[in-house]
Amino acid sequence: MARKKKRTNHSIKSSLVLGLIRDSGPLTPAQLSNKAGLGLVTAGKYVDQMIQQGYIAETGFEKSTGGRRARLLDVNPQFGPALGIEIGGSRLICTIASYGGVSLETVHCLPPAGVPVFDVLVEQIDSLMARVHTIKAIGIASSGIVQSETGISFFSPHRSDMENLPLKTLLEDRYGVPVWLDDISRCAAFAETRLGVLKGEGDYLYLYLDEGIGMCCSTRNTMFRGTLGIEGEVGHFVIDRNGPRCGCGNRGCLEAFASSPAIVSQVERALEKGVRSIVQHRAVNIETIIQAGLAGDKLCYQAINEAAERVGLVMAQGLNLTGIPNLVIGGCLANAGLLLQEPINRMVKTHSLSVLSRDWSVRVSPLDERSGALGAAILALRSIVGKENSRIKELESIITLR
Repeated sequence: MARKKKRTNHSIKSSLVLGLIRDSGPLTPAQLSNKAGLGLVTAGKYVDQMIQQGYIAETGFEKSTGGRRARLLDVNPQFGPALGIEIGGSRLICTIASYGGVSLETVHCLPPAGVPVFDVLVEQIDSLMARVHTIKAIGIASSGIVQSETGISFFSPHRSDMENLPLKTLLEDRYGVPVWLDDISRCAAFAETRLGVLKGEGDYLYLYLDEGIGMCCSTRNTMFRGTLGIEGEVGHFVIDRNGPRCGCGNRGCLEAFASSPAIVSQVERALEKGVRSIVQHRAVNIETIIQAGLAGDKLCYQAINEAAERVGLVMAQGLNLTGIPNLVIGGCLANAGLLLQEPINRMVKTHSLSVLSRDWSVRVSPLDERSGALGAAILALRSIVGKENSRIKELESIITLR
């Protein structure tokens, strides 16, 4: 019994040390010792063990204060790899990446019409895991409405076969590795905090503008999650109740006006009516529309400008609601740059409280289309690193950690 208690005590202390480094790192050994309530020598033993296991690495030294500089400890950026997968409205993007965000391989896939997305997902995972045998976890970034806690995809306005799909359970049973399921906007936002313009920032709004529209809100380095684990569905804010039908079933949602498919449809309808444009003899897609808009094409410029104005109107209310004046835009529409930023800025400044909008800023993400998959991969690895930490406070009341 004493031996079991000793092993449990050791496990709790290891989880405590690892969780502190994950959530607060990089830390010096003295900072870690103080936060964990452990002696410096004792904390060092756990650190050395986890360095040998590959969880922790020395990532540098603290700034000089005149004496010997202390080493900095953080989660090993080479820990992993994990397989991150973005399930978009019409595509799958798979990337194998380390905890530090280094992508080792990326695969794009367009699911054939009529084939269930789960079948395509399994096919891609089988292929990648057959080549890379060291994958420690799988992360899924979904464009639909999902719940991370249960790992269930409740609904997707783009794919009917994503309704009430227990992805986490199905994939864990099949592959025997931990699976993390999250909303694509949260995954992309997390990648942004590690590798993009949000690095080191704890208060922000991240808006994902692509085939779907979603938002992630973070305060004090914590992503907000609703009571049900679902939030940020700004794409389904109704801005015109007499507007076009949205994939969610309502009419006049922002997504029905300002998503990439909505913009493409608007341009195609105009071309059918005889409106002249430099895209009329090309493949009409969001990439060619953005290129034409940036080149001054009137039709494409207007389509993007109108979408951006509607987004700006919603974000003005988002600013009034959250009080966070720091917005980053990701997704394929971020490639429109200033063509997108200027109308959003104008609408936010016009329709939000001036005391909030005076500090307003909007930036576009520098990350590419892999951001959702990359964020999912890192989040999946992060869940491994801290898998026991949710019970630490509960167990601390039972076992003294000193």
